[in-house]
Amino acid sequence: MPLHRLASVTIGVPHPEQTAPYYLHLGLTPDTDGWFATRDGGRQLRIVPSPTRRLAEIHLEAHDEDDVRALAGRLARLGVARTPRARELVTRDPVTRVAVRVTTGPPRTPPSVPPTPYNVTV
Repeated sequence: MPLHRLASVTIGVPHPEQTAPYYLHLGLTPDTDGWFATRDGGRQLRIVPSPTRRLAEIHLEAHDEDDVRALAGRLARLGVARTPRARELVTRDPVTRVAVRVTTGPPRTPPSVPPTPYNVTV
């Protein structure tokens, strides 16, 4: 299956305003509407209100529309409800009720980082 990226995760928590400082401490940058961004990946985490702490949604990316259609066909054969569109598929895990969204997008290449020099004499 040509899913190539976990684009974002949405987490439900009882008190988002109390949870946000934890992610700020980890180095994420706050954005609008509960989103937090990483330096390299952009908006990748969203915190939303929920009665309990839970995974609310995962957003995956596929290479192209053919991949999204193929995934929709596999879900149909399994009897899983889904909302396919040209460049997007939305479904919900039938057991956990976690929303799953698949969209198309190009693979990202992480920026190169020079290796950390260990045991180097100066």
